Amino acid sequence: MVDLSAVRSHLTARNWAAADAETRRILNRWIHPGGDILSTPLAANIPSEVLQTLDQLWVEASGGRFGFSVQQRIWAEVRRQHPPDADVVAKAFGDRVGWTRPSGIEDTTFVAREWLTEREINPTLNAPVGHLPWAGVSWEQIDRMLSAQSCGSCTIDAMYLQGERFHQYLPLLYNRVETALDLTRLQGPSVGSWQRPELARTIDLTSLYPNSQCPIRTASSAISPNGQRLATATNQNTLQLWEVSTGRLVRTLVNRVGNGLMLQGQPVRFWQPFSGRGR
Repeated sequence: MVDLSAVRSHLTARNWAAADAETRRILNRWIHPGGDILSTPLAANIPSEVLQTLDQLWVEASGGRFGFSVQQRIWAEVRRQHPPDADVVAKAFGDRVGWTRPSGIEDTTFVAREWLTEREINPTLNAPVGHLPWAGVSWEQIDRMLSAQSCGSCTIDAMYLQGERFHQYLPLLYNRVETALDLTRLQGPSVGSWQRPELARTIDLTSLYPNSQCPIRTASSAISPNGQRLATATNQNTLQLWEVSTGRLVRTLVNRVGNGLMLQGQPVRFWQPFSGRGR
């Protein structure tokens, strides 16, 4: 059970900075398990109900200016405008929500050239729409890293946290937000049935790999209503099911000469489109 009372209390008091810090503290238990802020951010681990509740608290307290759903809509807009380049999408998003450094504003830290630090974000309702909750790493953690003795790579690590990490984390976060918030509208038969199957939603796999080529070559993809399974289809008549939180391949289904799907060389029961009966 996750205690969100502190976030609720800070938002009620309109203490945006404290609410932001508490929101990141809560999410970091899944994003960086074990406290390793240099590890790959694991946004897919965040429970849907946690994101849903946090988003509702932020949206209601800010009158619709702040929250994950607000940010996700902006992310979707800039992604449509700059589809081929994930780095450009991240920078354009940062510009929209006020997380990037405006021209003429000097970086006095020497490690935060493009993205603002926690000390520079604007925790007020005058901030741009979508400004909070912030997706960065607290300056306290970065400053502690820079102050460490006998650490030859600390400056490079700090530059990663204040730069490349945003480009890596943002696509993962907003794919997860889109899935989590969709779940509030995906309830059983409304998604489809065996008689009339429908996809819950589709995702852009390439956006999960902003700095490298996506290792999964697909013709189409979709995610399950509960956000736990990813289905990918290729042009070779192969369907693969993946566990979202771990990236583990669960099943591979292959169409053999038009005779139906096969699983590891054995026939698989599948549902007829209209009767709903397996064969």
